Amino acid sequence: MDTSNLWVYILIILAVMMISAFFSVADTAITIHNKIRMRKKAQEGDPRAKKVVTLIEQYDKTVTTISIADNILVLAASSMGAVLFTSLFGGTGVAVNTAIFTILYLTVDTFPRTLASAKADEFALRVAGPMRVLSVLITPLSFVFMILQAKMRKWASNNSQSPAITEEELIHLIEEEGVLEEHKSFLVQSALEFDQTPLRDVVTPRVNLQALDVNSSQEEIANFLLAAEFSRVPVYEDTVDKIIGVLLIQEAMRQLAYNQAIKLRELIKEPYFVHQGMKLSDLLTVFESKKIKMAIVLDEYGGNMGIITPVDLLEELVGNIYNSEPDDLITREDGTRLIAGGYYLWDMFEKLDIAESGIESDYSTVSGWAMSMIGYIPKAGESFLFKGYRFAVKEMDGNRIARLAAKPEEGQPKTDDQ
Repeated sequence: MDTSNLWVYILIILAVMMISAFFSVADTAITIHNKIRMRKKAQEGDPRAKKVVTLIEQYDKTVTTISIADNILVLAASSMGAVLFTSLFGGTGVAVNTAIFTILYLTVDTFPRTLASAKADEFALRVAGPMRVLSVLITPLSFVFMILQAKMRKWASNNSQSPAITEEELIHLIEEEGVLEEHKSFLVQSALEFDQTPLRDVVTPRVNLQALDVNSSQEEIANFLLAAEFSRVPVYEDTVDKIIGVLLIQEAMRQLAYNQAIKLRELIKEPYFVHQGMKLSDLLTVFESKKIKMAIVLDEYGGNMGIITPVDLLEELVGNIYNSEPDDLITREDGTRLIAGGYYLWDMFEKLDIAESGIESDYSTVSGWAMSMIGYIPKAGESFLFKGYRFAVKEMDGNRIARLAAKPEEGQPKTDDQ
């Protein structure tokens, strides 16, 4: 082979490998670019972004086009290399060609992909135009391969099929990639974690219920109605563990206004009972389908654990809608926090900047948690250390803690287990 032909072969091979490097960049950039950001640019009128979106919408065709073009080029360059190196080295030319093209192919495939992954959006915009043209030119050939791919995909899907994205991957996308604004991210995460929240963490505990005894006198009923903070309340007989109905305050108030005797047994609606193990999503469906505004939650022994309403479920998704007890957590001038016993335990940890990792508790209220930490029914004034805070019992209500005080303890780090 004369010198002029030698250089022609070399230049053609190098040109082909450069084009192969372009396809490596295109494949990586089109695959891993930020699709949400690209669609937003396309909606804003960016012509290059529109081309990228079109390539993604025809992803199978795009990938097939890249694969066909790249393989044709590599095979052509390898064949030319075999002719070139055989003419130069004779019988050992094939081995030399294999070694050189292995190095060349790894180089033009690995390094361009690494570069494209670092700036995927930028390269996707750059390659979109040429790739659209090439996609049209190779359509007849890619069409044949796409038919074969469709048949193979159909065969594979009959054996097994996995979701395009798992719940864990979606949570990672929201938390780590930051694809949503903070308030939208909170809503999506709340929805995803909705069913993971135990019903006992949402229920209004039995000890905090505003409930009415069905055998109450007319004066007791009137006083209760005037002080009631909610639109409906459970009605019990003898003990709060025996809920027999739900009273709509408005109906009873109407009779009270007309000086009529309030007959609770005639006014109450049949209660709806649910078990503490019920999923929140299932309960939400029940509330919606049966038009129920309150459910009585039963514990594992069939006893009354408390009540739950649609508002409680809504607050699990969007956060507190309103706070009917503004004194649940008060901060004094000296930094001491006064916390109601019925305050939600994990909200207290958040307010006190106590990391929740490693903390386990079977209780959802501050009172239940504090009693478990102390180990017995305490008296006012007793205290304990936890995560850098001195927690002291300020007020008792029978056998439960009505109010707890929390004050940072000097020399006690919040991260240490006490």
